[in-house]
Amino acid sequence: MGQENQQESSETIVRDERLDLVKAISISLILVWHLKPITILSVPTPYAFIQITNSILSQLFVNSILIAVPLFILTSLFLLFQKLQASGYQSFLKRCRRLLEIFIFWSFFQILIYYSISLLGSRTLNTLFSWYVPNFEVRRLFIEDEEFTFPIKLVGFPVLYFLSILILLIILSYIFYIFIDKQNIKFKNYVCVGIIILFAAYFEILNLTARGLSHWQLTNFLIYIPIAYLLVQKGIRINSRYSLLLYICFLVFGIQDIFLMQIGYIGTYSRVSIICGTLAIFNSCLNLEYWKASESVKFLSRFSLGIFAIHRYWQFIVYLAVSNLSQAMGFLREISDLNISIVIMFNIFVAVVTTLFTFGTVQLLNRSPFKRFIK
Repeated sequence: MGQENQQESSETIVRDERLDLVKAISISLILVWHLKPITILSVPTPYAFIQITNSILSQLFVNSILIAVPLFILTSLFLLFQKLQASGYQSFLKRCRRLLEIFIFWSFFQILIYYSISLLGSRTLNTLFSWYVPNFEVRRLFIEDEEFTFPIKLVGFPVLYFLSILILLIILSYIFYIFIDKQNIKFKNYVCVGIIILFAAYFEILNLTARGLSHWQLTNFLIYIPIAYLLVQKGIRINSRYSLLLYICFLVFGIQDIFLMQIGYIGTYSRVSIICGTLAIFNSCLNLEYWKASESVKFLSRFSLGIFAIHRYWQFIVYLAVSNLSQAMGFLREISDLNISIVIMFNIFVAVVTTLFTFGTVQLLNRSPFKRFIK
């Protein structure tokens, strides 16, 4: 995530700090989604209007957060097409090699954690430790399936899912670039717009018929290849009135999705609302003139990969520690008797501690030989 914005001296692309803002927003949304410091609770009420309003607000909150992953992907593909125009095939090879190295590193880390926990568990329970790894289909390395008993099924696995999806998208984007870049400008525009419309219509039809795509499928993100290419060709900018239209479409289709969820299954990312919201935020950030990223924005952007890869581990550790400690001290009761304010304070406390430990770990790793794997 963070490495895409790092430019080599030999490249002609100047670092765009507006992309730092996009990536800072993305990683912040992911932290909010995973740590859940804020929870919209449905309070029992006889008033239908309040119930409906609460449902809409909670769903719009969720829909807004789900923009995070498409934002990361759009930013990565946008930078790829910029670099392809600057240095062509070499930039493609460099990006693939870099992502593959990161994927191998975090895969090894996952395996190490898995066996470390297994060994600790066997010592604690006084059982025999086994190096046995269950058989699994190779394709399962490229998806995140909660129903499948993956041998390294731990909290850090989403980073492997994201990296594998990104590697495949990078390869497909290069193939698309080879084909489309040889065509004239009008043909390029027609092809890109046509593909975008077809994918949006396809997603809408799937959701209207309650056959939405699962969140792990590559098809969810193919639409961002022509979008990224078109943005680079158009010089980033989208007219402000179209940007406003994107926000309106995000709101309208988001409300539509809320009602569709009540009658059937719709996709997580394969939705017109998510596409419009992603493009609206991306365009709004890149339309900022004379904007300079603050140090906090630069930190979130530069280390977005490390934050994404590490925070789940700390969340798991902090949650277990706080839960066991609080139960031992007796200040948490059964869920049915639990005061709402205590639940919120508990979530906030876990989120804050997890975030602090995550940021601290990233800072330490940045001073170590592993710094190239966190940005």
